[in-house]
Amino acid sequence: MRQSARREAGRKALPNTVLKGAYKILAPFRETTNSFLFKGRLLEKPKDLVIKIIKDRYVKKPKFIEQYTEVLEATNHLGEHSNIVKMYDFDYVAQRYCVVTEYFESLSVEELLTKGQTLPLALILKILEQTAKVLGMAHREGLQFRHLKLDNILVCPESHELKITHFDKSRSAFSSVPLRNKVFSVSSDILTLGIMLYRLFCFDYPFAHRNELPELVSDKLEKRLKTTYREVSPDDVQAICSLFIHSTTRDVSRRLGRYEEFIEEIQKLCLSCKPLVEKKEKQEAEEKRNSLETAFDTVAALRGEFNRPKALPISEAERASLAAAQDDSESGALVWGREGDSLISFESPIVTFVLIGLIATLLVGFLYKLFF
Repeated sequence: MRQSARREAGRKALPNTVLKGAYKILAPFRETTNSFLFKGRLLEKPKDLVIKIIKDRYVKKPKFIEQYTEVLEATNHLGEHSNIVKMYDFDYVAQRYCVVTEYFESLSVEELLTKGQTLPLALILKILEQTAKVLGMAHREGLQFRHLKLDNILVCPESHELKITHFDKSRSAFSSVPLRNKVFSVSSDILTLGIMLYRLFCFDYPFAHRNELPELVSDKLEKRLKTTYREVSPDDVQAICSLFIHSTTRDVSRRLGRYEEFIEEIQKLCLSCKPLVEKKEKQEAEEKRNSLETAFDTVAALRGEFNRPKALPISEAERASLAAAQDDSESGALVWGREGDSLISFESPIVTFVLIGLIATLLVGFLYKLFF
């Protein structure tokens, strides 16, 4: 408890700290197993950075620092590759090991899988292709990176741009079953890519135990493809399942032996699925456009309804009286006004009765004055 509180206090104290007079720590945004990640700023010119602070308990382990330094040097050796996060600095400052890298607005593949949302087919194929290319390039440079963690593969949700931070040398992050023979080679990287393929489509790990065969596990992959990715043709479904089997088979002699073979199969799938993916994207864009047009039409209709002057209510009796008044006006009759729901005219019985009464009253008054 004390250690957790001390760690939290230390992390809160780091923002606004300036390292080496060049990097300013702004705010924390992620925590990994061995480090805290902060968003930072280069003071010389406005540029966003990631400043990684190694946790204290790892700083006290010389072997970890040695291995971590090797990983960073290997990553830095790859140079200005578009799919690798650039590393700017690594130093021991203020009793802390700090790593400064470029800032890349993204989510890790592990985070995407944790969300449980079905990934677009084009994005899955792009992740597999670009990861295989980076591994192949590293191998040509004579670098052995062991097993790549899904936490270290970053993807921009909007542009689908992919970058790899660094490679983990401690354990496999793709299989829940420890590998008995930890000899890291092209073959083990192909196994990693095959398990990654399965996870990207099915979210889960493929093998529950060591003796489980890829041929049996691929049935679940096939079912997932047929139910979720209905735009994929049966031939392409079989091609994806076959690539998984040939990438993860226990018989190393039957497993794909080169990165180029894996990349070639992915590129074939990209070409085959491209018209289907474009058709689906077009349909989705059309549906989105139609929904927007419907929304705009609804808003316009509502605005028209609100702006239109409302008619005054009128009873059936008034309608009949108005019709009669219109006929009377055409025949020369005069309309005086309203009484209740009926119109008053010269032809009305009430008017006739009142007129007779007035005439009678006047006549009686005239005769009274005349004779009396």
